[in-house]
Order: sequence, then structure tokens, then C-alpha cells
Amino acid sequence: MKKHEINLDKGKKELGVKVWGMYEEKDAKSFIEEFQKTASAIQPSEYTLSFDCKELKVSTRDMVPMLEGCFKMYKDLNFNKVIINAGNNATLKMQFTRIARNAGLDAKIM
Repeated sequence: MKKHEINLDKGKKELGVKVWGMYEEKDAKSFIEEFQKTASAIQPSEYTLSFDCKELKVSTRDMVPMLEGCFKMYKDLNFNKVIINAGNNATLKMQFTRIARNAGLDAKIM
């Protein structure tokens, strides 16, 4: 069962991603494959990348390198803006902030 949903809104120039649950390696690989396919159809520098992570669980230590790799991928794709909504989960916000900093990704984390 997928733990993500990716929506491309060409009118709003937004790539919206919703993720939930506890990610394992197979979930991350499935997400990365679908994300890259979707992102290849647009000019990322013209788009906002918007994440809804309110239902996502904090990543385990073994998944952090894969998550950091994803953040580096978002940076390398050069999106116009990256917004990550972690809802009320302070631990998730801290994890995202640290990983974004390590990856060199300028993201608005809320």
C-alpha cells in the first residue's frame, strides 16, 4: 500500500506531495521513483514543491540517510520554493530542519 500521493497542478505551478505513516526503504524507493517521473515533466525552477507531512511518523535512524538524499534531490532540482508542513509534530519539524540544513536545502518548514 502506498504511503504517498503526488499531485501536479500546472495552473498553480505547484507539485503537491502528501506522505503519511512510517516509511521503510521500499516505501521511499516507490516514492522516489514516482516523484522523479512527475518532476521530469515540469521545469522545477518555475514550481513550488509543497509537502503535507502532518500524518508522517518521525523517521528512524536507518531511514535518515535516504531522507537526506531526497532533500538533496529537491535542492538539485532547484524548485522555486519548498514548503514542508509537519503540522503540530515538533520532533518531525526538528528532524526536517536538521536534514534540510545538512542537505543544503532552503525550505520553509512549518
